[in-house]
Amino acid sequence: MISSGSVIFLEYFYGLIKRKTHYSEDAMQDFSKMATTAKELCLTGHGIGFDQSTATIFLTARVKGKFELIQLNIREDCFQYFVIEPMHIALSMFAGVPDDPTYQVVADALRPISAFKDYRGFYEYHLQLIDLFFKRQYSFDESITSKFDLIVQNTRKGTGSIVEINENEPMLLSRSYLSNQ
Repeated sequence: MISSGSVIFLEYFYGLIKRKTHYSEDAMQDFSKMATTAKELCLTGHGIGFDQSTATIFLTARVKGKFELIQLNIREDCFQYFVIEPMHIALSMFAGVPDDPTYQVVADALRPISAFKDYRGFYEYHLQLIDLFFKRQYSFDESITSKFDLIVQNTRKGTGSIVEINENEPMLLSRSYLSNQ
């Protein structure tokens, strides 16, 4: 789970997710109930109102027998649930607009693994796209740092790897992750 927002809200939400062993056919309703419960815990336990119990969360969950990458937007009076389909991107940014042409260039350039000779070629190609996006975003978005985590996930197996990326270091994938692909 990767998130931004109210730290206390996120602690409660994360605690609720850890106790959940499976999701119903309507996973959106499951997550909505957890968000509401976390908001109520923030209010009763800390006096933090619903307007301050907000977050954007990206997580992977096993839903209907398969792994899905999910984006949750939890606002004061709104809950949004999106399944991020393979070969699509989802952006959560401080600055910029979603219809910026650069973002569309990156989205249109995504390629399935079958378009490459091997996994390393797939990985390196997509790192170049990530590099393009972050360099441009960094030029005007003060929330972008020179260090971030890249999450690569195999949706068939549910396995993955988190790799720390530093602006001044080459972007390398761990050997253990490559061997599992």
